[in-house]
Amino acid sequence: MYISQVVDDSGVKTLTFDQTASIAIGGVKGETEVRVLDWREEHHTSMIFGTTSHRSRLIQLRTALDENGKHLHPFLTDGILDEGPVGTDSNVYDIVAHSTNGWVIQQLWGFGMINGERWFVRKTLITKGDVEVTIRGIYEWKGKTKSG
Repeated sequence: MYISQVVDDSGVKTLTFDQTASIAIGGVKGETEVRVLDWREEHHTSMIFGTTSHRSRLIQLRTALDENGKHLHPFLTDGILDEGPVGTDSNVYDIVAHSTNGWVIQQLWGFGMINGERWFVRKTLITKGDVEVTIRGIYEWKGKTKSG
């Protein structure tokens, strides 16, 4: 996965996540996700997920609330490091919804310690009705590229 960031003239950050696989799975070799971190609703069409809406923002891990004003699900925050100066938004939180299929994905991106090593982690909580599924993606962080 490669991540790039741009900041527009008004200070809004946009992250682009380019994910690739070494082999095509189901005809899909990769996926690009663009997240504008201003909490406005955007729409995206994906070979994997179809057409969805999503909202993204930076949050403070300790005080973050979900779209219903409740504290984030413990699965999302467990094991994520609360880094950065106190009072700053340092983790990416987003919600992806598929109105036709009825599922909602909440994701939290950050760093976590796994077996004593620091890794970039994507925690995902998928809900549909009363069913919850959790996923933890772990990525090796290699730092900034020479151009970034």
